[in-house]
Amino acid sequence: MHPYRLFIQQVITLIPKAFECYGIRSTSAPTAALIPTLRSSMIDKRLHVEDLIAALGSAMSQDEVAKHLQRYVNSLGFNHCTYDLMLAPTGQQQTHFTNFPQDFVDHYIANRYARFDLMANYAATTLLPFSWTDVIQKLNPGKDHYAIRNEATEFGLRNVAMVPIHGPANTKAYLALANNMNPKEFEVLFSEWKHVLQIIAAHLHERILDFNSSRESNLRGLLTARELEILTWSASGKSYPVTAQILEIKESTVKDHLKNIFSKLGVGSKEQAIAKAVEYGLIAR
Repeated sequence: MHPYRLFIQQVITLIPKAFECYGIRSTSAPTAALIPTLRSSMIDKRLHVEDLIAALGSAMSQDEVAKHLQRYVNSLGFNHCTYDLMLAPTGQQQTHFTNFPQDFVDHYIANRYARFDLMANYAATTLLPFSWTDVIQKLNPGKDHYAIRNEATEFGLRNVAMVPIHGPANTKAYLALANNMNPKEFEVLFSEWKHVLQIIAAHLHERILDFNSSRESNLRGLLTARELEILTWSASGKSYPVTAQILEIKESTVKDHLKNIFSKLGVGSKEQAIAKAVEYGLIAR
């Protein structure tokens, strides 16, 4: 028997006894009808966690990871979700995917709301899942913060909660969930699933870092030792003639190497090549 199923069935068997402790007979019609429904719902959703974790582990792309995640959180009652790798490990790029309404995303970016998004900032300082209600109680938001939340409501994001993710080292990310239901019902829903969502967020985060590390390794293998040398000297501000003199090669050879680097990294200029190489930890700056 699946461990989740065994555990939940054991919990379910205790429900009638718990009811009786409070003078409620488990054989009453409402209660008797509730227990099978509760049993089925809890078992099915808990079992799906294992399925999701397996799917995340076998996903072949970040798009596939996002689809698995979105399908699962939708089944719980959260219509929208976002994963944001705010502070990436050295050599890895920031990662972000969302199914928040695109109009809201564009509005958020255009107004540079990330500068004073209180929930995202709070996610960088706490390990525990939290909702907007928690933020109100703990941080005393100002007018700008309320303005973002009010505008989000207009886009169907009435309720938002976050699951912070910290590590490895100084890495910071979060999983955000949102819907447009009654706020009190949302608090109950999030309270029920927030600890399961912590587990899911950890597996999600680990998989995203795996993909980023794979891309970094692939890029590192693309560039030859000579190309890395030329890129390093270019990043330090050396001109083509100076780089050629240092490496005792022709200036035309330096330029040919840089053309190859542009092609391999998928960029169109020396500046872009340097930026990408630094971002993936191929060279220091």
